[in-house]
Amino acid sequence: MLHSELLFHFCQLVIDYELFPEMSEAMIYAAMVPLMLGRLAQTFYL
Repeated sequence: MLHSELLFHFCQLVIDYELFPEMSEAMIYAAMVPLMLGRLAQTFYL
């Protein structure tokens, strides 16, 4: 379930980036941090 949520958020992030290309890369990276933390947690706890 966690993997599907990560995929959903990643897709949403890509869609947001396509709709708002003027968004700064810093905000994109900031949005990706929780995804990375979630992936690390999944790696360590599984």
